[in-house]
Amino acid sequence: MDKYYLIKSTRPLDFLTIETLMDNHEGLYSLNMVDPNLCYFRHDDAIEGKLLNYLRLPHSGNISILVAPYDDDFMLSLLDDALAYFPNTMVFPHDVIMKQIGFGNYSSFQPLRDYFARVPLDLLETAGAYLRAGLNGLKAAETLYIHRNTFNARISNFISLTALDIRDYHNALLLELYFQLSLRR
Repeated sequence: MDKYYLIKSTRPLDFLTIETLMDNHEGLYSLNMVDPNLCYFRHDDAIEGKLLNYLRLPHSGNISILVAPYDDDFMLSLLDDALAYFPNTMVFPHDVIMKQIGFGNYSSFQPLRDYFARVPLDLLETAGAYLRAGLNGLKAAETLYIHRNTFNARISNFISLTALDIRDYHNALLLELYFQLSLRR
């Protein structure tokens, strides 16, 4: 499953090292250098071990990697907080949001609300049932009293519409955070 890897550093990144790391790994990627301290690329999750090794290399500043389901301004803002909260670490959006909430910062709720506002209610209900069923599609379909094929079609539509593959644990946690924050606001 492809993910976006957003990398930010307090000092200029060594793009040559990152490109060498990527060239030694199977699969296609496109390294996008936004500025000297920020780059991102899309790749499958098999690259994560190599990125962890990259974090272990000596750096002149702090560096953080955010593993994101998509790349947009919201994920870039989470990357800024990831660098502050989790220097020299690879994290996921839910890690950063949980840390923000721990500090009483609910600023990520509105971007999450905006992101999921375009999703039809039946798809949100289906995705929520899937989470409550422990990512078990058959059990979720039974809970919703719908045929499994209908359930699978709805989950596929949800994934296509949101680019958030909730069959992945980290993406499922991001959706669950949205649901929990929605209940409290």
